[in-house]
Amino acid sequence: QDDFGAEASATRLGRGPKKASVFGVVVDSIVSGGAPNCVVQCRAGAEFASRASLRVLHVLRAVASANRARLRQQLPGLLLDWAQLVEDARRADMRCAEALRLPNEHARYLGTWALKYSLLLMERTLALDVSLELVVTPSDLEHVFWYREYLLAARSTLAQDARRQRVLLRDSLAEQPDAPRITEEERRLDALADARDAALEASLRGA
Repeated sequence: QDDFGAEASATRLGRGPKKASVFGVVVDSIVSGGAPNCVVQCRAGAEFASRASLRVLHVLRAVASANRARLRQQLPGLLLDWAQLVEDARRADMRCAEALRLPNEHARYLGTWALKYSLLLMERTLALDVSLELVVTPSDLEHVFWYREYLLAARSTLAQDARRQRVLLRDSLAEQPDAPRITEEERRLDALADARDAALEASLRGA
C-alpha cells in the first residue's frame, strides 16, 4: 500500500536527461495552472501533491499499458479514485488557506486542478464509448452529446473560476506584509495561465 504516494512520487518518467519524478510533474502541472509556488510549498500542498502522484501514476500506467477496450474497463475505477482526490484537494486547499492566512474562498487551486483532470477523464470515457461502438441507439447518442456539452460547460466554468482565483489570491497576498513574495516567474506563469484559460473558454464556447 502506498497511501501517502511516497513510492509513486519518486517514480521516474521519461528517458535520459529529461527524466522527471511523478511528484515533479504533478507540482509543475499545479503551478502551470496558475497556483503560486507557496501553495505547493506549504506542507498541506506538498502532501496533497504526493498523494495525487499515486492517482496520476495509475492513469499513466492504464493509458500506456492497456488497449482501448481494457482502458475503458479501468476508467470507472480511476474516476472513483479521482472523485476522492477532488475531495482530498478541497480539504488540502482549506489547510493551505489556513497556513497562508487567506480566506478559504481565495485558495481553491488544488481542488480546481483535481476537478479539471477528473473532467478530462470523463471526456475520455465518452470518447471511448463512441469509438468502441458502445453507443448503439439514437437515444444513447443523444445522451452522449448532452453529457459532452455538460462537461464542456463545466470546464469553461472551471477556467473562469481559475482566472478569478488567481486575481483574488494575488490581491490577498499583496495585503500581507509578511506573505511570500510573488516572483517574476510566477507573474509570467499567471499571464500564460490567464491566456490559456481565455483561449480554452473561447474554444469551448465554439465547440
